[in-house]
Order: sequence, then structure tokens, then C-alpha cells
Amino acid sequence: MASRSPLSPRAQNQAVVTPVPDPDGNPQLQALTTLTVWRQFASEIPAVPRLLNSTVWRDLDPDKRAAYDDDRIAHHSRLLVVQTPAIRDVVTTGRRLAHLNRSAHYGRCGLIVSGPARTGKTNAITQLGKTIKVFHWRRHPRPGDDIPVVDITVPPAATPKMIAASSPGSWACR
Repeated sequence: MASRSPLSPRAQNQAVVTPVPDPDGNPQLQALTTLTVWRQFASEIPAVPRLLNSTVWRDLDPDKRAAYDDDRIAHHSRLLVVQTPAIRDVVTTGRRLAHLNRSAHYGRCGLIVSGPARTGKTNAITQLGKTIKVFHWRRHPRPGDDIPVVDITVPPAATPKMIAASSPGSWACR
């Protein structure tokens, strides 16, 4: 079955289904591992699908209704991450460190987020990166080649000491 996406009603009782581009062309389906995809992610403002009234929704054939429902679910999955206390703490601490490091010539502070698997570390760092990028764009509205956010992915067995001692050229950065 072909993938379907944005279903936008053209008339009060009609809906049009368009195919979803392949993962290579859709930043929503790509991992945040390249600068281009990261910039698309950080600048994205998701379009809100139109809400069909219940009569029009019931009149859709089952395939179009399923595609419409999938589109709405996909929209909600792209929305902002819930600001849990842990995410709020990481974003607040990270922003403070970014402010402190902005004019530091030496002795810059870093941030290492660690914890058990599946506790939201990646979500917290992603939200921190997006927040810093948005604030950077507000201060410097002209597009440039600057990269205000670098996320270093390390193996699970790595220790902070191993990371500090490793060569920046060997890091997987975005």
C-alpha cells in the first residue's frame, strides 16, 4: 500500500490525497545526522492539517478516511516535545552554559547528559539544540555558514574522560 500524506479538503466535502516523498526527500523521515537535515528540522514550522467536520469525515471512503486520520496523527507526532522537568532542566542549563561560553576565550563549560536508556536524553539534547538555534537565528537573522549547535554522538561505553581525550576529527557531529 502506498504511503499517503497531507490530505487537504478542496471543497467542503472533498478531500485530496497526495503521496509522501521518499525518506531521502522528507526531513521528517530522516535522522538528524547531517547539517542540512538539522537545519530543516530546527527551522520547520509544521503545517496544521484542516479539520474536517464530522459529517464530511464520515462521508469519506474508508481509504481516504484512514489517510486523513494518519495525516492528523503524523501532525501531532511532529509537535513540540512535552516540557518535562528533566527536559526543562537540560534546556535551561544548556542555555546558561551557552551564555557563559559566548564570550569565554578559555575554560569553556560543556554539557554531558547521561542516564539510563530510554529516559529522554536524546529528546532533551535535541530540544536544547533547537532552542539555541532559534535564539541564534533571532540574534543573527541573515543566513550564514555558522553552526551554533554541535551534537556529538558517542558509543554507549564511552566515559566523559574518553570523550575529552578523543580527537574532534573522530567525532560524529551534526
